[in-house]
Amino acid sequence: MKMKSLFFYLLLAVLVHSAVLAGGGPRVVVVVPSFDYPTIQSAVYSADLILVEPGYYAENVFAMVQRDVTIRSWEPQSAIIDGGQFDNTFSFRLGSGKVTLQDMVIINRQQPNYYSTAAVFVEFGPSVVVQGCKIYSASNGLTANYTNATSVENSEFYGIGNQRGTTGLRLAHQNYFEPDGKGARVIGNFFANLGVGIDLTCTYAPAVLSDGPSPDSNSYFKVKNPITQLSVCQ
Repeated sequence: MKMKSLFFYLLLAVLVHSAVLAGGGPRVVVVVPSFDYPTIQSAVYSADLILVEPGYYAENVFAMVQRDVTIRSWEPQSAIIDGGQFDNTFSFRLGSGKVTLQDMVIINRQQPNYYSTAAVFVEFGPSVVVQGCKIYSASNGLTANYTNATSVENSEFYGIGNQRGTTGLRLAHQNYFEPDGKGARVIGNFFANLGVGIDLTCTYAPAVLSDGPSPDSNSYFKVKNPITQLSVCQ
């Protein structure tokens, strides 16, 4: 037990040091659950890096993000975040920061009835980065609307229930606020049991979309060209 605790604090110290070096200044790193931060929601406005310990978390996390925040599973895909069937698992809106979700399992059981129904919903401003996650959804896996530099890499998207009503990635009005900035990047992802893998409705900057190791993956792309697609917004 003592060795495990020592390893825990040594690893945390390394992560804090790395965060300081990467960010150019002090960053706030917290572990969930802890005495001060029993849930992700309780930490999302206080921390720059949230490390989620292995376990099952029934949460609906909402934040207006004005700075960069990373939410990361302590061990790859060992933290399971379940948003249930009545609200999005993660919702980020009206912000100028960047949200990064790493190495988590994210579940949402809402039935599809609107574009904002999703396991991860981001709208009006925040950039979103999803890396190494598994997302299970009965509607949309990730919806990014009016966001900049959306990046989704090496993640897996699975539909729950009615396949026809499910979409892995729903990207709309990308780079509306930064048309000269970096466009959406979707690389190396897996899609299964979905009506549509990627729905790119409209982008103001070139988007890079590349097939992952999906079965019959080309059929999962609603856009015409699965490699690079620039659609003109009406």
